[in-house]
Amino acid sequence: MNDEPSLPDQAKNITKTAYDIVKGFVFNGMLIVPPEVKKARIDICRECNRFDPDRMKCNECGCFLVNKVKFSAAHCPLRLW
Repeated sequence: MNDEPSLPDQAKNITKTAYDIVKGFVFNGMLIVPPEVKKARIDICRECNRFDPDRMKCNECGCFLVNKVKFSAAHCPLRLW
């Protein structure tokens, strides 16, 4: 059983995240979070039952967290960070 969003839903989620990142940078001037924030986000993800540790991927939205957690305007779809 595939426990992640469909490919069209993943594309929609990634597109929304990219839009949020660009919008956040334009309005706030900040693109990347400090290393301690990135680490805190990953730590939160690792405790979540929707986290796939083998692929470092969120099974809720389908995003690869190694990338998503570093952007200031990105957010967890479950609102955990």
